[in-house]
Amino acid sequence: MTDDRYHPDELHALAELGYALVREGKLEDARGIWEGLATVSPTQEAPFRALAVIALYEKRWEDGVALATAALGRRPSAAALLIRAEACVHTQRGTEALRDLEQILGVEPRDDEDTIIARRARVLYARLGRSGATTSSRRA
Repeated sequence: MTDDRYHPDELHALAELGYALVREGKLEDARGIWEGLATVSPTQEAPFRALAVIALYEKRWEDGVALATAALGRRPSAAALLIRAEACVHTQRGTEALRDLEQILGVEPRDDEDTIIARRARVLYARLGRSGATTSSRRA
């Protein structure tokens, strides 16, 4: 559910601006936009996923885990799983990262974005396997 005071086109325009600011490296400005969008659209996954990405860029790993988990609670996605796995790697939670990566790799990619995410997941999975992180079942 979104706040009725805002037209969907306005929210979409703000999201596009937020994405552009992240790409430009203007993370503080982007964070402000995405925090506002999370406030007016608290059930939407995108603001929390974007905030998780910003947290990773800023090396706020624990925040990245929490925000990616919040995104996953709103709508499960391979992108949010990958973000959380990357944050888990930085917080020495290799087993949790492997679990997220296995979820990504256990599903056939539907489109180009899924294919890119799966490719990144395979690389991270292989890196974790070499570092000694273990889990019960591996797919790479």
